[in-house]
Amino acid sequence: MTFWDLKLNQKWPFYALANKVVTCAYVEERVGKEYDSLLFFDTDILSTQDFNGLFSRAGYQIAAKPDDDLDNIRWLSNEPPDLFWQLICDGCQLNPEEVWEVTNQICEVPFKVFFNSGVIVKHGQNDFFKFWLQCFDRIMTDKRVFKIDYLHFFFLEQASFSLTVVKYFKKNQVNLLGYKYNYPVHLHKRIKMEEPPIIIHYHDEFYADKWTEDFPHFFSIPKEFETMLPFSRHRKSVVAKIRQVAQFQLYKLKYKYRLLS
Repeated sequence: MTFWDLKLNQKWPFYALANKVVTCAYVEERVGKEYDSLLFFDTDILSTQDFNGLFSRAGYQIAAKPDDDLDNIRWLSNEPPDLFWQLICDGCQLNPEEVWEVTNQICEVPFKVFFNSGVIVKHGQNDFFKFWLQCFDRIMTDKRVFKIDYLHFFFLEQASFSLTVVKYFKKNQVNLLGYKYNYPVHLHKRIKMEEPPIIIHYHDEFYADKWTEDFPHFFSIPKEFETMLPFSRHRKSVVAKIRQVAQFQLYKLKYKYRLLS
């Protein structure tokens, strides 16, 4: 295993999730031609066993799981795009009619493609991540980006990934992952599974002080990991959080005037 200590996100320092877009593009450019598949995991991912099944291509070019519970973000199939989704469509150079729909176990109503980007597998010698970065850049340099609320701003990275997939790949080239390879712990009461998940996406669940009282027990947590729980004791202080919010607003304000000038 090789670690690269790099500062890649120089353009959007106020938006931490841009790290993912920039990093994926960088890794693709640096080693993409050396490997048949590239795998991205969020930092809140826990693997309970071997996950080689993720690399089974079967004609697919990319794999990701449709997102679950973001009712304030989701674009329902029977509705036109709102300001946010029109911004994403334009940045990804898509007509809204080109965006296909998905569904999942939690949301039975079909919605326009919206993936969780915590687990991404890209196959083949292509420049998808580079194209994602280009789409993301168009979105972040669009004046409309400052008209959306914080929740939508937070998910710009994930939304741009979703529609970049639609633009870059054919529908039959996209492998829709299930909960086996991206299991959202915070939604475990709403998910029915007959076998243990392989990849756990714990989100904020392990920050709960009493997480063991309300936790799915069909998989075991490594003892080494369990000694670190709950993560609440590792949370930032209130002062640190206030400082982070202030920095975010300052960066956003400075970038906004730079964009509008």
